[in-house]
Amino acid sequence: MKTLKNALFVMFVALMASCSSDDSDPVDNNPGNEDQSFEYSLNGTEVPMTIYGGYISGEQIFVSAGAADGRSIQLTFNVFGDIATATSFSTQGNVNSYMNHYFFKENYFDFEMVSLDNNQVKANFSGKLYDDQYDLDSDFVTVEGSFVIDLTNTPPPIDGLTVSATVNGNAWHEVEGGTTSGSSYSLFSNSDNEYSFSFLIDPGTIAVGNNTFNANSEVNKVVVYKYNTALGYEEELVSNNGTFNITSKTTVGNFTVIEGTFTVNAEHPETGADVTVTNGQFKIAYDF
Repeated sequence: MKTLKNALFVMFVALMASCSSDDSDPVDNNPGNEDQSFEYSLNGTEVPMTIYGGYISGEQIFVSAGAADGRSIQLTFNVFGDIATATSFSTQGNVNSYMNHYFFKENYFDFEMVSLDNNQVKANFSGKLYDDQYDLDSDFVTVEGSFVIDLTNTPPPIDGLTVSATVNGNAWHEVEGGTTSGSSYSLFSNSDNEYSFSFLIDPGTIAVGNNTFNANSEVNKVVVYKYNTALGYEEELVSNNGTFNITSKTTVGNFTVIEGTFTVNAEHPETGADVTVTNGQFKIAYDF
């Protein structure tokens, strides 16, 4: 999934090259009723944006804006209004880029999607962006802004990729994901809240069918993580039992795409606090 979303970023750069505040009518969409705008301040100083645009691809939305002096900002979020990344950077000179904190995003950065209608998105944002997105003690800048952007429809490389669930009664939607490898392969899936999932997959045995797992299972299971704000890192919870049901397994180019449902009953290894995951649905892709 990480590879796929990098490809979407490349497409977005191409979009920005053709958009400006004076000539920003996108193609293949039905724009909303409000005039487009992008208000932005960096460290309390207003930055007039001269170019801005955005697109929607599957469940993901990408918005970016730039000033004449190169100062720019990019935001990615999903159609449910959950923030993935906010990045402040410059297209001119040797200037550091700054990003929102990687974990528990909604706790450290304010983002409100006011509306998404007729391919027009309206939102407000504010907060700190860090030189090291994993380190809350690193250098930071403060940003604030709002925008109304008409979105171009861009088909995703693979249609329908998604992860969603209900965690302790609250809706959970993916904002970003990727893969890591080891003795098994992990497809991680993050939202903007304190919980994240890791799908541990053995490519040699994963197949269409119903799977159950417990705390001793090593592969073909779902692991739940929770960010500890006091310690500053994610803790792996004990997945006491759960289901990982594969309803479809197909090949799209170099990617294997699996689709299905999952549930998890987990607990904190020290406190014993329960975390219940229900209504899990996924369509994820990997190239290992």
